[in-house]
Amino acid sequence: MQRIFIIGFFCLLLACKKGKTDLGLIGKWRIIESYSGGPMGACNCWTVVPSAYAETIEFDVLGHYTIKPSLLSSQSPCSGRYQVVDASTLKMTSSCLAEPDLEMSHQYSLDGNILIIHYWIFEGEIRRKYIKE
Repeated sequence: MQRIFIIGFFCLLLACKKGKTDLGLIGKWRIIESYSGGPMGACNCWTVVPSAYAETIEFDVLGHYTIKPSLLSSQSPCSGRYQVVDASTLKMTSSCLAEPDLEMSHQYSLDGNILIIHYWIFEGEIRRKYIKE
């Protein structure tokens, strides 16, 4: 009986949540490659990120995420909310932005244990390729 209650409560939690959740996103991801593209002198190529400099991003089932920089980085961790808009679009907020409640749309692709998130910036496009840990 207790199991039924726990399962029902979990389903209720998911049903009350706004937006969709791609359950494949849930979990911890480690960056393995970065793409820099744009007209401002970018290489327009993928570059391997050495494991010593690899950040992680972790998505939870409640629509929150945290980006943790590598131990060698001077950056602070960032966190925020995410929402799956459709099969290729995420809306995300970030505590590292001047406006932490600003929702920004990002294209993403999920293929098994590989996640790619596209970030559009003034100089062009950055893509981050992660592997699920």
